[in-house]
Amino acid sequence: MCKVVAVCSGTPEERTRSMVEEIELVAGRDAADHDRPTTQQIGLIGLDSIEHARKECPGISPGSCSEDITIAGLDLEELPEGTRLWIGVRAVVEITGPGGTNDFAFRPHRHIVYSIGPRGLFARVVTGGTVRRGDQVVILSLGRKSSASGE
Repeated sequence: MCKVVAVCSGTPEERTRSMVEEIELVAGRDAADHDRPTTQQIGLIGLDSIEHARKECPGISPGSCSEDITIAGLDLEELPEGTRLWIGVRAVVEITGPGGTNDFAFRPHRHIVYSIGPRGLFARVVTGGTVRRGDQVVILSLGRKSSASGE
C-alpha cells in the first residue's frame, strides 16, 4: 500500500522543511504563499530516495530536500507527467515534472552539501484537501511518457 510517511512545511527561503501534523492543499492558491501550511504546487519525494541518500549523509530525513510530502510504496521517479494521485480523503494532485534545484541536502556539522540523486517531483493541486501522515496514496490515472524519453 502506498502512503504518506511525512508531511512538511516551511518558507521558500528555508532549504529544509519541518515536519507538521498536516497541510492543506488548495487548488488555485499562489505557490509562493508558504507562510501558511497551504500550497498550490507541491514537492513530492519517495521514501526510497531519502533512504538511498542516507548512505552518503545519515542526517537526511523527510523535509531535508524542501519537499512537502514524502511517500512510501510508490516509485515516484517512474511516474510520467500528467499522472494523477489521490492523497488522503479528497486531495488530488497531477505530476508536472521532475524536482528542480532542491536536490541537495545540507549536513550541518561538516558544512558539506550532498546530492541525493533522485530528486522527487513537482505536482499541481487539482482538488484541495487536508493531507496527513498515514494517508493512503492511490494512482487515479497515468500520464503519458514523453516521446523525448524514447518510450
